Amino acid sequence: MGATFHQDLSDSHQRELSFAYALEQTGATTTTATPGILFSDWDVRATWPEKNLTITFEVKLDRFVHSPYVAIEVGRMEPGNLIPKPSGITATKAQFYCYTFKGDDNFYIISTPILMQWYTTCEWERRIACGDNDESLNILVKKKKFIAACKILKK
Repeated sequence: MGATFHQDLSDSHQRELSFAYALEQTGATTTTATPGILFSDWDVRATWPEKNLTITFEVKLDRFVHSPYVAIEVGRMEPGNLIPKPSGITATKAQFYCYTFKGDDNFYIISTPILMQWYTTCEWERRIACGDNDESLNILVKKKKFIAACKILKK
């Protein structure tokens, strides 16, 4: 894991903290995943005690702001293996995803089941390998479709 991975991890953690703060402004108490643990079940857990409601979120930072697509991780390819291992939406225990885009202070919240539905019913434009030595398998969804399906939380 190179410097880029560690910088991405640091940037993503900062976005998690910003998202947790935005949720706290709605009356939630929040917990973030422990820094240094690379793969937790969720990134942010928010609880609204008066509503008896707890929701878990996976937070993603999309750096490709000028792309007409949003990348959604669906698996991990390993050398010598033709079948991807579960990763991203196929492995998460988070109920929702929160996407953030570089240069945009909004938080785009979408349910994990919607993302899974798009994946399993092939409601995506194409599949690509990227990140982490091209081991991350992603589907690309049109950004307009993605944003239309999201609830937007302002910073």
